[in-house]
Amino acid sequence: MEMLNLCYGRWGSKERWRKRYHQSEFDITKNVLVVEESGKWIGGVTTWFREAFLRNNKKIKLYIAGDAYVHPNHRGKGVYSISMRKSMELAQRKGATLGLGFISIYAIPFVALPRYGFVDIFYPQTKIFVLKPERFIHYVSRLLQLANFPKKLEGIKIQLAISLNTPQRQTIGRVFEVKKRKLCELTDESAPQIAHRKTDLQVTADMNALLKILFVFYLKKRSLLIILLKAFLQRRLKLGLSISFLKKILVG
Repeated sequence: MEMLNLCYGRWGSKERWRKRYHQSEFDITKNVLVVEESGKWIGGVTTWFREAFLRNNKKIKLYIAGDAYVHPNHRGKGVYSISMRKSMELAQRKGATLGLGFISIYAIPFVALPRYGFVDIFYPQTKIFVLKPERFIHYVSRLLQLANFPKKLEGIKIQLAISLNTPQRQTIGRVFEVKKRKLCELTDESAPQIAHRKTDLQVTADMNALLKILFVFYLKKRSLLIILLKAFLQRRLKLGLSISFLKKILVG
């Protein structure tokens, strides 16, 4: 569970773990594949097997791919590919006829699984609404703090403001400063309104635009620039730059 939470950012609680994995048909020695490098656990996948009844009352064995994960320090090495290939080989040895993936259209496997032969059959359109924007902006803040910034931006203060989808168009935000190439949060505001601050870079985003940018960033990075440009043109994403920030960017 700790590994899943590390790899996913937020996978779930012990309660979710018990509901999913404490089942009579689940055997950790048979349903879990682990990828190692030099004896270290760097990824893996869980495999599920079920029986399905056809219209002629015959039964077939199904393979379901679930919870594939890669340690953040080992991404880009083909760990996900190894996990999927080996789980499919295991399914073939067990005599599975079909493989299924029940995934969100906003999850990475929705894009990745077709590379391994999976095809779309049906899926209801998914909508999302953020009920707790304070937790959402905390999540965005954590993502930003993982990035490395150029040394010339040392000391730059950045304000991130998110305009909520409410009739009052309330705004919540965070203020950061670049220290040792990392973003460090200066405030922890959860009030509906944020006061105007003297910062070097102000980023104001509409909640809808920010959600789309995040989803496209994770799924289809090639179209990210198009989504950003569209958000700018629709005035759903705004930037405020100080003279000192421009000098650091242009001059260094």
